[in-house]
Amino acid sequence: MTEPDGIERLAETWARLWAETLPPPPMLELVWVQEWWRLHRNKGQLLLIVARDEHGAPRGIAPLYLRAPRPDGANSLLRSVRFLGQGENEVDEVRGEYMTWLAAPGALSAVTQAVVEALKKHARLWDRLDFDCLRESTRIHEELPESLSAATTRRTRTAAPAYRSPALPLAAYLARIPSQKMRYQCRRALRQAETEGAVFVRASSDVEAEVMLDALAELHQRQWHKRGQPGVFSSALFTGFHRRMIRRYRQDGRLWLVGLRRGTEWMAVRYHIQAGSCLYDYISGVVNDGERAVLKPGIVLHLHTIDAAAAAGLRTYDFMGGDYEYKRRLAVEAGEMVSIELLGAGARARAWGAARGLWRRLRPLRGDDRPPPAGAADGD
Repeated sequence: MTEPDGIERLAETWARLWAETLPPPPMLELVWVQEWWRLHRNKGQLLLIVARDEHGAPRGIAPLYLRAPRPDGANSLLRSVRFLGQGENEVDEVRGEYMTWLAAPGALSAVTQAVVEALKKHARLWDRLDFDCLRESTRIHEELPESLSAATTRRTRTAAPAYRSPALPLAAYLARIPSQKMRYQCRRALRQAETEGAVFVRASSDVEAEVMLDALAELHQRQWHKRGQPGVFSSALFTGFHRRMIRRYRQDGRLWLVGLRRGTEWMAVRYHIQAGSCLYDYISGVVNDGERAVLKPGIVLHLHTIDAAAAAGLRTYDFMGGDYEYKRRLAVEAGEMVSIELLGAGARARAWGAARGLWRRLRPLRGDDRPPPAGAADGD
């Protein structure tokens, strides 16, 4: 389905299939995708592929779009098939994770085959498939390249760790942390937070949510500016997107904007996405009190949020992707998100692949560490 109003036309089916997807993907929920596409619809064309059963009823949806060639960047010549929620300009990047087809587990392979048939049929329309952060359990990263082997010339695959823990009451969770040293540090930080009068807050009104989002943005930007980076809240598009999303989550009673406050000072704020029985830790801002500080505001806020998630009946607390030390030390379980790139067999894609290969061969000889010019990717 390529019609501009395709998401709205599939809204009822989308919501049903999203709920049947296990676990439901947090960044493919209907309201998230509708808002994202409203902001980015001028960047490409919808490519919603619907798999149907023998009676014509929808079994699954591949939530894709065809991104038009870009006027800047390494992939400027390519028409790329991507998941909705991915592929925007880096400064505006929402970056969807745990991407998958919308379908019950038993129907995923059928959706993959529907995608394969559609892409083969319309092979002249696309040059590249670029699927980031696929949930590993879906096997999309295995089945899709195999089924499209005759229609593609180059296939790359990368994996990144993702971390999670059961949502348990605080004492039970602390007992599950693998490292004895980390358990000690967590208990000491909790005692210090209590001594200093730091309290856990979850936004309970629209006004409080706006105040806490402002505090999150200020803390987040402060961290990234120290690293010489602009920070995502420098993007008005990114900030506006999330201001609207927290209002939607607030209306649904699913807003998890939480903070650690000492008097009038926000020491840490985290923004989570609730999907099904899982709470996903999306973005944070934390005061940096130094590596040796007893009170570690970010860690304390994680601990209180996990405890609150358990009290709310949620089953999983997901730290999401990114190989950070605190995630490794706090997580009870680890998995992967897999990204794949498939280069098409058309002339444009072949030329691009050749340019990339040439650049990679010449760059070491020239001692040149710059990224490739437009039309040649900067890596696999």
